[in-house]
Amino acid sequence: MIMFAISDHKSGDLLKLEEVQSYLSQFVSSMDSLQELYRNVLSVKTSIEAQKRQIELEQRVLDSLMKYGS
Repeated sequence: MIMFAISDHKSGDLLKLEEVQSYLSQFVSSMDSLQELYRNVLSVKTSIEAQKRQIELEQRVLDSLMKYGS
């Protein structure tokens, strides 16, 4: 049986290979979730920036219409 020491366990505590694999699996799953969250944040940021540019363009058009329409 293969045993591993893990730093966040009390000194002398050992983990079985299956426990280590479980911890690693949970870590990888957490990292995947964080990466997905990061991608979603970037997508929302891009969308907000596009909407901001659209609003600025519409404001310039409106300002021009108000200036030359009067």
